[in-house]
Amino acid sequence: MALSPRAAAVCIAVSLAVSGMATSAAQQAKELAPMSDTVKAVVENGATMRFSFGPTAALSIELIYNKDGTLLAEPGDFAGTWEANGAQLCMTVSGYAENQCLTYPDGKKSGDTFDIPTKAAPITITIN
Repeated sequence: MALSPRAAAVCIAVSLAVSGMATSAAQQAKELAPMSDTVKAVVENGATMRFSFGPTAALSIELIYNKDGTLLAEPGDFAGTWEANGAQLCMTVSGYAENQCLTYPDGKKSGDTFDIPTKAAPITITIN
């Protein structure tokens, strides 16, 4: 599936932000840890990711995590897969973001907004 320019920008932003930051799903132990409470809330409710590119430029994307391990970005920007391992949530969008993982803080629930630090700039997460 060809990605829209917006979707490609999101995938590139995720890839650049988390590149080398977290262990990829391929490197994780084969036995996955139970999802943390925050990751469980993100997967069950979906989330909005906001990428800031300076004081006036930002890009937001709505992510929907299906129980079968598939991932959808609204509004129809791209699809991929996800995998959780404890506090880590990893996503793959074929050809753009391969096994990119973020580590989520504990204790977050539906309605919470928080930042996840990355090498480039924080990613702001709002749990639906």
